[in-house]
Amino acid sequence: MWVGLSVAPLSVTNGSKKLLFSYDYMGRRVRKDVLQWNGSIWQTNEIRSFSYDGWNMICERVTCNPSPVTNYYTWGLDLSGSLQGAGGIGGLVSAQLTKSPTNNPTTVFYTFDGNGNVSECVTPAGEVVVILRASPVGAVVVSEGTFAEVNPWKFSTKYFDLETLLGYWGMRWYSAEINRWASRDPMGAHMEPLYPFCGNSCVGHIDPLGMVFVAVGTSRRSGDREDGWTILGRTTSSTPTVIMVVLSDPVRCPKDKCWRLIYFETTMTVDYWWVQGNQAVEDHEKQHVANYHSAYRSIDEYADGVQGCYKTQAKAECWMGVARTFSALTYYSLAEWQNAIMDIAEPGGSVAARDYRNAYQGWSALFDAEKQRCSAL
Repeated sequence: MWVGLSVAPLSVTNGSKKLLFSYDYMGRRVRKDVLQWNGSIWQTNEIRSFSYDGWNMICERVTCNPSPVTNYYTWGLDLSGSLQGAGGIGGLVSAQLTKSPTNNPTTVFYTFDGNGNVSECVTPAGEVVVILRASPVGAVVVSEGTFAEVNPWKFSTKYFDLETLLGYWGMRWYSAEINRWASRDPMGAHMEPLYPFCGNSCVGHIDPLGMVFVAVGTSRRSGDREDGWTILGRTTSSTPTVIMVVLSDPVRCPKDKCWRLIYFETTMTVDYWWVQGNQAVEDHEKQHVANYHSAYRSIDEYADGVQGCYKTQAKAECWMGVARTFSALTYYSLAEWQNAIMDIAEPGGSVAARDYRNAYQGWSALFDAEKQRCSAL
């Protein structure tokens, strides 16, 4: 675990707050320290620790309160129809939330709109304790109910910090108030400017992890126009999610290698369409799909190859990180580069090809470096 981000006001006064974020090897935030200026020093008021299943948060422990509390989150299928293909958007089933001053746990169930934005929280007795309404870009329009401030899940089923009002997508932070990301696209964005959310087309689109936005369903029809161009075909894809786990398994592993790395599956959603009767466009879009499929096979084969028994937990988790992050993003960015080359004649095509090439080369170098590090453990 490493401390990767500190957020503090430029001008400090009594009551000012500072946040310290800590992240794990996958880039997931695992801890948040809330400090408050008391006139002479920063005093820790609250510590939140986060546990995950893949990228879905399943547990949140809050300490430094008068009485520590724990919130639990249960997930089902998201908008992709899989467990995490859409980054959990629309997949949060229920939560066990605690509220001052009693801190008694209360179970709530979530409802969503068509884009996977949280709209209500309902107790088992049928009481609506949260009502949320957001603008198309996620800005809060309505936030009502006895648990409105306690519930952190809002726009795109993402966790929003109460102190900064920023939403956590996994790879980036998003400000719904100004409709932009707080940092550049880590995949090497091919759009200008580099900070728009869902390409400034939020209705009907989602961004699973803050890297690549995709369409929700198939809402476009052949002949639709966008930015003055007639759309003949399009292919979109979600960032691949590799599901693995490390556990102690002395029964199936030899005594000197009792830590077992198990690979379950890789999820990846690809959506493509074309104008019916235009064989050239159909073949073009199918080649885009083939490039994504090739990346999927490479990710799947690599993850399958590294599962097995390891001598230490650290070594098993190191190889899990290589498979889940560096292998997945290397092969995925290669597919994006190949697809950008196919579309290089389109507006912005050369910029896209350049940026995805740089992204592929960067992830490939990190992929090789991490493999060497794991081998040396």
